[in-house]
Amino acid sequence: MRTKTHDSLGDDAFMRRGGSSLKIETGGQAMTSVLQLITGALLAAFGHGDMSVITRAATIGARGSGLYLDTSPEQTYFCTCYGETELSVNGL
Repeated sequence: MRTKTHDSLGDDAFMRRGGSSLKIETGGQAMTSVLQLITGALLAAFGHGDMSVITRAATIGARGSGLYLDTSPEQTYFCTCYGETELSVNGL
C-alpha cells in the first residue's frame, strides 16, 4: 500500500503519493505560484490565480484547475480534471 500525504496552502490543496518529491514556491499573500514535481504523483486543486506546474518533461499552466500528474525520469502523465490548462513541452 502506498501512503499519501495531504497538503494545503491558501486556496490550493495537494495530495502526493508516498515517495513523491515536490517543491512549492509561493507568491504574495501565501498564494502558490509554482509547483515542481520532481518524482512521483500529485493530485492538486488550485483556487484563483495563475499556477505553473513543472516536471522534467513539461510545464503546465493552470488557472482554477484540478490536475493529476504522475512523473518519472522517462515520462510525465498529465490529466486536467477540470478548469483551464496550457501545456508546454520542456527540452529534455
